[in-house]
Amino acid sequence: MSNSKLKNMFKMFVVCSMMATLFIVSCKTPKHLNSEENNKGAYIHPDLIPPDVSKVTVDDIFKGNELKVTRDGESGKYGLMDKNSMMSGKWIVEPIYDEVRDLHEGIALARLDAKLWFMDMKTGRTIKENIYDDVKVFSGGICIVRLGDKKGWIDKEIKPIGKGIIYDDVEYFRNGVAKVRIGNKWFCINKQFEEVPWQ
Repeated sequence: MSNSKLKNMFKMFVVCSMMATLFIVSCKTPKHLNSEENNKGAYIHPDLIPPDVSKVTVDDIFKGNELKVTRDGESGKYGLMDKNSMMSGKWIVEPIYDEVRDLHEGIALARLDAKLWFMDMKTGRTIKENIYDDVKVFSGGICIVRLGDKKGWIDKEIKPIGKGIIYDDVEYFRNGVAKVRIGNKWFCINKQFEEVPWQ
């Protein structure tokens, strides 16, 4: 058998192994990191499941420069791999996490024992421990969070932006403007966090 045929067979074996792992994980969805039902996140990146499995390649799985969340079959824990580590079987980030939720834009939320950590999906390093009661997803470089009964936004360094976590409700910015609520009053603010006419 030629080397190219062996190489293709090995690639298909790796792809099939990943797809089997994804199937098993999807059948056993762990308790969500977030208590709010309307904010369900993915434990495995959804782009790992292509529409036509028969045409998938290792290159398809590892598009972009983010590491991929991968579940260890023996321990059931989650770690991170890139294309090369998937081929060699070596982890970039060891599978020590109980859950990993993709927050988009290169940030994830990982649970280790009783603690949640924000994680950089390009390097695998933890950024900061989570102190928030609810965390949405990143959009335009910011993420809506809730602390107690107050809401606001954080940036990718997990720092509050604007006037802090002071609002009763907030929305994402659209066309440079976000809707916020304090008490019963809804109003609009710009990216300098100044009140602007309602839109």
